[in-house]
Amino acid sequence: MNAIPPPKWPLRLFKWFCKPAYHSDIEGDLVELYHRRVAELGRAKAGRRLYKDVLLLFRPGIIRPVRLAHLFNSNFMLRENLMIAFRHMAKQKGYAAVKIGGFAMGVAAFLLIALYIRDELSYDRQYPD
Repeated sequence: MNAIPPPKWPLRLFKWFCKPAYHSDIEGDLVELYHRRVAELGRAKAGRRLYKDVLLLFRPGIIRPVRLAHLFNSNFMLRENLMIAFRHMAKQKGYAAVKIGGFAMGVAAFLLIALYIRDELSYDRQYPD
């Protein structure tokens, strides 16, 4: 009876969203309930019920808190890098103008080449290869 392992995906989902302090207790209960249902209902139905049980565990007391520190840190870093870039451009105006002009010419060349290729590929569409 205990030789049948429970499906891995519901348990992985459970470990992902559950607080680490509750992992062993609740996971043990879920696996025990799964094995009891396998004996009563069969493997397929017990697996579906395990998915349902895991989804029903989405409660505020069980869900791990979301850490948004890395998001705030990346926004802060982006702001700092943009500020450094603007200061550098203000300090070295000629070099910044050359870089911005080169970038603009590169984008314009790319767009012109893309338009030319699109135009060339539009001819003779009615003939098979």
